[in-house]
Amino acid sequence: MTSCGFKSLISSPCGSSKYHKGATVIIALLNCTKDITGHLQQLNAFDTESVNNEVTLILARAEGTLLGDLSNSRNILNKFLVSSGVTSITQSKKKFSLLTSRTKAVHVSKASESIVALIDVIAPGDAGALWEATKRSNMVEKALSINKSDSIEKVYLTALAQTYRHATGWDTHGQLQLFIPGVTYYRVKAARNHKQLYGRGVKVDDTRSPRVRVDENQLDHFLTFITSPHVVQDLPFGFRNHFKGWTISAEGRTALDELSAVVDKLIDHGLDKRKGMTYQEYVKEGKQFFKTEYKVHVTSSSKTADRCIQFALSDPKESALQQKCDHNHNEFCQSCEQLKSIIHEVGEQIKQLCHDDDDLLYVYSQAVQGAENWKSHLL
Repeated sequence: MTSCGFKSLISSPCGSSKYHKGATVIIALLNCTKDITGHLQQLNAFDTESVNNEVTLILARAEGTLLGDLSNSRNILNKFLVSSGVTSITQSKKKFSLLTSRTKAVHVSKASESIVALIDVIAPGDAGALWEATKRSNMVEKALSINKSDSIEKVYLTALAQTYRHATGWDTHGQLQLFIPGVTYYRVKAARNHKQLYGRGVKVDDTRSPRVRVDENQLDHFLTFITSPHVVQDLPFGFRNHFKGWTISAEGRTALDELSAVVDKLIDHGLDKRKGMTYQEYVKEGKQFFKTEYKVHVTSSSKTADRCIQFALSDPKESALQQKCDHNHNEFCQSCEQLKSIIHEVGEQIKQLCHDDDDLLYVYSQAVQGAENWKSHLL
């Protein structure tokens, strides 16, 4: 007797639909236009492009190519599990991530029993060693696209960050920083300053300005040449003096510009940006004062020490080169004192923020010396 081959595939007897028992109309499959979305959802299959009617659904199930239809594989697996003393598994209608905690626990237990049964068959009597080797290989994680190292690292860093945030003492902070190699107090401040200036995640400008090392003998030869009297021996005397004065003034202006650049470096090292901008504004005012007003206020006799030529030209150590003033220096030049104060504060900030930066200390000292030379020249 011939039987229906589709019966074994769908595991149910042929006949009228159990949902429409009274239906007697027979429709050819090619003419069936009913929606099969419900069938696909029951099978956890959502390939609606190639499987869109009853005919393609039957063919896909018969060929075993229906995406999500694992009935054949599940039947074979259940036979193996039952033969191994493990209860069979059933089809889940929801994704594992959408299941309740209790149902998830059941699935985990069933998966564990299935894995144990499989390993016992592959390595009889030594299943534990095979399991340890499998875990060390990380092949299962790779096959399932699970980045285990990232998840462990994330958990570790999260715990470390929370511990650091709730730490009460600086000693605890210092101990925790040992677990993060390369992180220093300066780098943290620099990162915060970068975020305030440019925004979070903006790439740091890594453009370098390399310095060229010059041989000391060559440098000495060059300096000797340009300072030699033979270079300017043909210049008129007045022009030579004017040239020298112009050079000192130019160096003084450059010195104050370099002092402003030093403040920029301090801002990069953590100095408050507003305070740094205030420093630079005062330096700019001092530069403008020396260029325009200072010479006007300088006199041979003044109650302001910074403007008194007689007092300024007296040598404090050599009595023969001194001339006592007939007045007291009890007045002050506000612009001069302001510049002195800024120069002093910049020096203190360098000591606090970057005392080990020899290049910055050198530029600062040269800038201070240049500013003093300019003032002396104007006097």
